[in-house]
Amino acid sequence: MIAPASGEPSFRGYLTDLVDGVKKGIAAKTPLDDMKKSIGDALAAKYEAGMSKYPLGRYRDRIGVNVEHVHAKLAPKS
Repeated sequence: MIAPASGEPSFRGYLTDLVDGVKKGIAAKTPLDDMKKSIGDALAAKYEAGMSKYPLGRYRDRIGVNVEHVHAKLAPKS
């Protein structure tokens, strides 16, 4: 993986960490609402500053939706 020239974590790294967090939450049978908070908090130190530079699409505004979308793709259908 190539890091951006700015030295900030990459978007690819964010997606990898997000998917890993959701997979772990699904395996642990963590409720989706709890996953949104715990994954958001866990990834914040690494990604929040870089993803909150602009008013539209700040990290905290989008992390819950991102967790939901990944969960919808990975969770077994019942």
